[in-house]
Amino acid sequence: MATLFNTKISDTYVGLLKTIDNAVITASLKELTDGSGNQSGLYLNTAGDFKVTSILEWGSLKDTGTGVTITQFVTAANGIQNFNNDTTVPTSAAVKLYVDTKFATSDTLAEVLVFGNTTSGRDIVVSANDDITFTDSSKAKFGASGDLEIYHNGSHSYISDVNTGSLYIQTNGSAIYLQDTDGKAMAQFSKGGGSFLMYNGNLKLGTSNTGATVTGNLTVTGTITGVGGSYLPLAGGTMTGNTIHNDGVKSFYGTGSDLEIYYTGANAYIKKVDGASGSLFIDATDLYLRSDENETFIYCNMNEQVELMYNGSKRFETSN
Repeated sequence: MATLFNTKISDTYVGLLKTIDNAVITASLKELTDGSGNQSGLYLNTAGDFKVTSILEWGSLKDTGTGVTITQFVTAANGIQNFNNDTTVPTSAAVKLYVDTKFATSDTLAEVLVFGNTTSGRDIVVSANDDITFTDSSKAKFGASGDLEIYHNGSHSYISDVNTGSLYIQTNGSAIYLQDTDGKAMAQFSKGGGSFLMYNGNLKLGTSNTGATVTGNLTVTGTITGVGGSYLPLAGGTMTGNTIHNDGVKSFYGTGSDLEIYYTGANAYIKKVDGASGSLFIDATDLYLRSDENETFIYCNMNEQVELMYNGSKRFETSN
């Protein structure tokens, strides 16, 4: 047997691997070096464990330090469901096959959540500052037939009830508010209380237990109908349209309804009611009583004559 004297092993065996401290391999991982003591980043122990401090690469699999135990690659022929454990790695073909067989063009939320779910959960939890984003014209639909839609079409936003039934907006709080993006109120609906409509944030119409109050002017293009014996009170103002009273409907004047004006369907009346105090005055500078064909019956001229007619011709006249 040959013996080496005064010779470095590393000079004789350039490719030599040894432990970093030239000690034997034990149960503890020891780093390997070359004959010159250059570190390799490779570790061995007597248990057969092998460790690298950088990237371990073979084929297309890389372990960057997260720890992977692999016993088999799962192909499309195997199917992922046949290798549902921690020691198999699926190929891209196996994943595609699994997804294609599990998901349809349209799936229910329960179906999506149950695939691969090991906790039996059925909810989607959106954490703080996370969003679910729908692009323009993409709709969130609710109901068996997509009866309720919420979406933005690129110009306007919609909450749309597209099928049967009604749309309810409910609250268990004190009120429902409709506001602009500056927080300015447009409408308010109070639970057990009034409803209020605004203009530029200012109250214009409000309801109460006794009725409704309009702040500002009220413009009516149609008719105002009173029911149950109530009448429309006016604090003053100008009527710019006609008021129509049906047959037998009276206009009353005076706190005791002392003066009535009405038409019965056969005859018209200006009537000071029985028991009302005072007299009935018709005041004018020139007063004509005429037919609906403008035929004069009586003509009264202030500070001058009074004339009585017959068939439009004067028959009686007063003078000074």
